[in-house]
Amino acid sequence: MTHESVHPHEPLDTSERFGVVPGREVYTADGEHIGTVKEVAGGYFKVNVRMLPDYWLQSQFVSRAEPGRITMDFTKDALDGYKLDSVPAQETPDPDAMAGMTHDPHIPENTAAATIQAAARRQERG
Repeated sequence: MTHESVHPHEPLDTSERFGVVPGREVYTADGEHIGTVKEVAGGYFKVNVRMLPDYWLQSQFVSRAEPGRITMDFTKDALDGYKLDSVPAQETPDPDAMAGMTHDPHIPENTAAATIQAAARRQERG
C-alpha cells in the first residue's frame, strides 16, 4: 500500500499539505477510528463523529496520510487533549506593537501550545 509521508519538520501551509481532505477517515495512532473529515479550515479540520458532537483537530498532528485515510500521531486515550470546539480566532495585531517584527503576525507562533491551552480551558470548565 502506498502512503504519503508527513514530515513534522516541514513548515505548515494548509491541511491539504498533510493529506487532510473532506471525506477521509480519521484514525488514532493505535488504530481506532474516530470519524471522518467533514471540513477543512487552514491548519485545522473538523471531524464528523457519528452520534456525538463534531470537533476540530490540528493538521500538524497527522502522522500519515493514505488514500481515503489519515492517521493521527496520538492514541485514542489522548484524543480529548487534542480536541478543539472551534478554530481559534486570529487576533488583529496592533500595528504599533508590530514595529520591527519579522514574522507574519497572522500565523500562530506555536499551534501546539494553542491546543494545550484550549485543553486546559476545557478542563477548567469541568
